[in-house]
Amino acid sequence: MKKTPRGIGLNLAFKLYLLLLTIVGPTLLIYYIFNLRTIEALHEREIGDLVRLLSNRMEDWVASTPPSRRRSDEIRGALARELQGIVDRYPGVESLAVFVFVATELDGIAAVGPSVSSRPTIQDVDAANQGRIIDTPIQSGTTALRTVSVPLSYDGSVQGLLHLRLVPGRIGLATGLPQLRLNLVLGGAAMLLVVGVGVALFFHVAVRRPISELTASMEETAAGNLVAHVPGRTGEFGWLAASYNRMMRRLKASIDENRQLLEQIRRFNEELQEKIRAATEEVAGKNVQLQEVNERLFTTQRQMTTMEKLAALGQVATIIAHELGTPLNAISGHLQLLLDADTPDSRTIDRLKIIDGQVDRLTNIVRNVLRTLRVPPPKVEPVRLEGVIQREAELIEPVARKRGVALQLDVPADLPIIPADPDQMEQVLLNLFSNALDAMSSGGRLVVSVRIAGREEVLKVAPGVWVPLENTDHLRVDVADTGGGMSEVQMKRAFEPFFTTRSSEGKEESGSGVGLGLAIVREIVRNHQGEIVITSEAGKGSTFTFYLPVDNDNVLIHR
Repeated sequence: MKKTPRGIGLNLAFKLYLLLLTIVGPTLLIYYIFNLRTIEALHEREIGDLVRLLSNRMEDWVASTPPSRRRSDEIRGALARELQGIVDRYPGVESLAVFVFVATELDGIAAVGPSVSSRPTIQDVDAANQGRIIDTPIQSGTTALRTVSVPLSYDGSVQGLLHLRLVPGRIGLATGLPQLRLNLVLGGAAMLLVVGVGVALFFHVAVRRPISELTASMEETAAGNLVAHVPGRTGEFGWLAASYNRMMRRLKASIDENRQLLEQIRRFNEELQEKIRAATEEVAGKNVQLQEVNERLFTTQRQMTTMEKLAALGQVATIIAHELGTPLNAISGHLQLLLDADTPDSRTIDRLKIIDGQVDRLTNIVRNVLRTLRVPPPKVEPVRLEGVIQREAELIEPVARKRGVALQLDVPADLPIIPADPDQMEQVLLNLFSNALDAMSSGGRLVVSVRIAGREEVLKVAPGVWVPLENTDHLRVDVADTGGGMSEVQMKRAFEPFFTTRSSEGKEESGSGVGLGLAIVREIVRNHQGEIVITSEAGKGSTFTFYLPVDNDNVLIHR
């Protein structure tokens, strides 16, 4: 190989470097200018996107806010908080103001940021009248600003205007624009230097052909041909070719080995995933079994607790019944004397008769308690439930009025007949009404509604607990109050004997319950082949709903 003199090589490298500067220099300059223009265009698009984003949000606000409410203090406060959130989120937004048309004038609704005015500028008025965006650059000291007036349109007409005061230097790419320019300059200079030196050295050492062969082999290798090799040579390039060939053989062997290892790892992962899936299914099955066992244990414990409370209830009920008998007889005797007296007030006589009837009913209850510790079986007869509800509503109406509770009845007059014990139905309704009134010590509304429930609704009432009768309709009775409501734990325990929430509410007055009313209500309803459930939300009141079968063609009464 013919050696090139050192002076000629250096001269050639210098000339090639000058040629490189002549060719690449203008290209880099054009590339630098193009990149700057592109960055500026992108920055301008970012500003436009930000303006569109904020105007769309304000147009959505205009569309969702009726004109009658736009100037209310509540709306102004909410909009001001939203504008403050925008200013905090977008550093490039210095201030915001929203105006809406009142008659033909723009009126300020909310404004946030320094140097923002609650009155529209001339630019704002022009933008609103012309229905187009007006963007004006301004200079504040050393800071370049832009004021943008954006009309807010809804349903084809301009409803208001959004005034923006932007700092372009704080938006998007502008924050890093000086660094980008410096990077472009340094990158271009470095590329010129490195490429120029590389090209000069390349031609200086005259390695065009060996490098071409080596490059061709590399390209074949990159294409996937790992058996490609470089022809042998003498000297340094021969050593380089031999080293490259050895490296490729080792690389091929390593790749083959890695492929085998990856295949083994893949099979191992599949086996491991299968084992994990099987173990997960087994653990899930165990968890289900454990949950079922825990539920059965919890149910058994609750049943045992209920049985213990019912035993205590029998003892307490016997004592209470014995103690109530004497005063009830005395009350009944005095009522008879009052009824026999010459009283001209017929309304008073009617109320005394109502009280006498209730005393008789209480006497019957006392006798039933003395005779048996359980709620007696119902004496079924055809009953018009709307009449029972009306009588009980009249009974509690004075108490409700005194406590400031509005009583509302939504009971149709053509309800079907039900097979029921009228006295027990009165007891159910009176207990529910009394609980509702106690829950509304500061006033409220008591709503009683009745309707016929469909079969699909009835089947979903208490699945697994209540099996409704077939081939018959059911009445749904709702007793809803607007009291303090109950928690989920209280709802679950509401029908347990001796459970009451009144002590937790601080009620110590005479007549406070001991937690028996709802337990008796549920037993009566279930004795009538029905069911009762609760829906409640703390702070929003409670609704007691019970279902009773309808007497279709007197089948249930004569059964």
